[in-house]
Amino acid sequence: MKPVEIITREYDAQTDDPYIYSTWIKYSWYSPKEPITMHKKDWWVHKSAEIKALLKPQNVRVACFKDNTYTIAGYMVATPDNIHHLCVKKDYRNQGVEELLLKAMKGRIDGSDEDGTDRRDPATKGQEPSQSI
Repeated sequence: MKPVEIITREYDAQTDDPYIYSTWIKYSWYSPKEPITMHKKDWWVHKSAEIKALLKPQNVRVACFKDNTYTIAGYMVATPDNIHHLCVKKDYRNQGVEELLLKAMKGRIDGSDEDGTDRRDPATKGQEPSQSI
């Protein structure tokens, strides 16, 4: 079987939101960091608003197939000094996708590109790191 090449790309709300919302909300409900004391419907509305506030292009990076950028392998949502959510599909875990996303978001996480500006060397701009799996 031919290896699949995974790259990272910018967030596209129209195509990525359904997957991001569904996985993040399900994970948060079934694996909460603290006990959930709200009614499920109220919690869902609250959590959806929290996610919506974070989903800005500079905060999100998506890992996908190089030859089909709409097939999501994982994503990361981060602001300076905080990774809010990192999700990698089960089939792609422990194959370097997490590291690829961390590398792509390094400047965002450490605060060196708080405004989302691409500060890569102009010679390498547009060349995304990739991982064959």
